[in-house]
Amino acid sequence: MKRTRVEMVCDVHHDDGATTRRLGLDGVVLEIDLCDRGSRQLDEALAPYTAAARRLRADGTIVGTRSPRSMTPPRSTTTGNGNGRVVGAVRPQRTELPVAYDAKAARAWWRAHPKFNGERLPEWRANGALPRVVQDAYRESLAHV
Repeated sequence: MKRTRVEMVCDVHHDDGATTRRLGLDGVVLEIDLCDRGSRQLDEALAPYTAAARRLRADGTIVGTRSPRSMTPPRSTTTGNGNGRVVGAVRPQRTELPVAYDAKAARAWWRAHPKFNGERLPEWRANGALPRVVQDAYRESLAHV
């Protein structure tokens, strides 16, 4: 019988016993294998920024609110002819979040997390399309890592 053994090695310090960390920046999800020391250093370096940041859901809404930032009404001016026609409407920039995800990883995450943010997710199933609520919760969990 042949066995394969996989050892995780820290990408920064080259120590054994690393775990994979994910973080997102400017719409890109990054993954790095870090040992305890590297993980602590990353947390300490990012602490002032994560403390001041807003958490976003996959649909662009800020956690703790209900309306997406991308749905705010346009600022505009009207013509002086009294018909109220909108001219020069300025649409706000939409906050783009990564739309691609690894469905296999999302399904494994779903099985391990039947609840997310205190809310019960739909019952886990091994095949078929992932429910939108599960996709959104999975993406949100990646943003919190």
